[in-house]
Amino acid sequence: MRSVSVLLALAACDLGEPALGDDVEETLTETGGCADLYAYAVDADDEVILEVRLDEPIAAAAGVDTSLTYAIPDGAVEVTLSVGTRVSDVSCDDVAENGGPQIDEIWTAVSGDVELDLVHPTEGDPKADVVLTNVVLESGDGEQVTIETFSWEDISVGWFAG
Repeated sequence: MRSVSVLLALAACDLGEPALGDDVEETLTETGGCADLYAYAVDADDEVILEVRLDEPIAAAAGVDTSLTYAIPDGAVEVTLSVGTRVSDVSCDDVAENGGPQIDEIWTAVSGDVELDLVHPTEGDPKADVVLTNVVLESGDGEQVTIETFSWEDISVGWFAG
């Protein structure tokens, strides 16, 4: 009987699953980027991550500063928001620790705009500014949230983990 009581008590607990609201972007406090081209933003608890993957704009720019705008859906860009635990564990890192990220749900962008400004400094890796505008993310259940605006500024890209 005691084990049933413990199970019922655990079932009634809020285990901290993050709730997504229309202001989810305000919880994303750590940002980064790498590759050609990947940008991410994660919350302080490492439970929600917003990711942007672009199809090789650095290689296409061939060393020239470039500004591009993508309208979602576009095969050259993917924007997702994932919810789980240790969600950023392999972001710009090729070593999965403690079993790697545990993703419980993925929200996928169905509309909106992604702007990219790419700068090639004389020394070091390229730098990118990425701006999302009016990006609508949809869960597997059809729920939607909108990110009115979110930006990454001066992130180092073009390098690869490993």
